[in-house]
Amino acid sequence: MNKHCLDTALNFYKMALTKHLTRGRKSAHVIAACLYLVCRTEGTPHMLLDLSDLLQVNVFILGRTFLALSRELCINAPAIDPCLYIPRFAQLLEFGEKNHDVSMTAMRLVQRMKRDWMHTGRRPSGLCGAALLVAARMHDFRRTIKEIVGVVKVCESTLRKRLIEFEDTPTSQLTIEEFMKMDLEQECDPPMLHRGLEIELRKKMDEVEDEISGYQDEIDAELECARPKLRGVYAAYAKEVVVNEEPNSTPKTEECEDTEEEDVLKAVAKHFGKTWKSSHWRLC
Repeated sequence: MNKHCLDTALNFYKMALTKHLTRGRKSAHVIAACLYLVCRTEGTPHMLLDLSDLLQVNVFILGRTFLALSRELCINAPAIDPCLYIPRFAQLLEFGEKNHDVSMTAMRLVQRMKRDWMHTGRRPSGLCGAALLVAARMHDFRRTIKEIVGVVKVCESTLRKRLIEFEDTPTSQLTIEEFMKMDLEQECDPPMLHRGLEIELRKKMDEVEDEISGYQDEIDAELECARPKLRGVYAAYAKEVVVNEEPNSTPKTEECEDTEEEDVLKAVAKHFGKTWKSSHWRLC
């Protein structure tokens, strides 16, 4: 950080003193918030987590102090471009001679993610981690998710979510050669919009299932009425079986079923006035 940035941070601190924003807050927290405010306004590749590590303070405490200062001092802190962090993270991942190539590919991926609205409301380090992981694989570096997480300082689930969101974009379907030579003009809808549509569709499906279950008795009755009624000898036989069947009876064996089939055939033969011969009858 150069002298100009330090002077700007000092001016921010003096403004905070003038407006009594240091009351109830530790001086180290206010100084760190002023320094990060300069990093945001000047566009330097420093994260609030870096200051948190130096001070050994919870990053959310510094975050609250930073938000309070930017709000009360009426300083608009622009959103950070994730591309600022790519060279720094790539250097820590040690790509050697291909460090520049991997960094440029990762920047290209981040730019594509921004066009597909993946950066809105998301931490830039998560996008950088996903882009660096994909770029490393494209250049034949087998970096694991744990290695990426240890550098970009995001949780593993966040990194996986960014990868899943990128997988749903048309860019992920391109080959490496196509990705390097062309840039798709179409833009995807924000991932939250897709998630909202999925939730809405799931709710509608649940409502339909509930409505169907409410009419289940009527559906069963209609199906029962629509079944063709049995006629002839077999109808009488089926009725007799239903009447004589016990509720708690055990399943019949194959021998019993064969005996019943013979009884049915005998009844059919008797009905047509024929003499029963087992060798002349075959089941269809």
